[in-house]
Amino acid sequence: MSVTGIEYVESFNSELIVLKTAEEILTIKGLELNVNKLSLEDGNVIVNGTVDSIIYTKKGVLGAKGMGFLSKLFK
Repeated sequence: MSVTGIEYVESFNSELIVLKTAEEILTIKGLELNVNKLSLEDGNVIVNGTVDSIIYTKKGVLGAKGMGFLSKLFK
């Protein structure tokens, strides 16, 4: 699987790869996942393995909820 528009690799292991684009976070879940090729200059990533799911999340969505929770916790 080839992915373009990647700015940063947040984390990866054999079951989960988290990639950041300009506006979204791309989470790839599966088995025996491997980042075969990575070029941040071009924004290209090639992933091998069995992909079970691909999840796009807008940046700030998770952070906004987390900040609300933390601000309530520390009042």
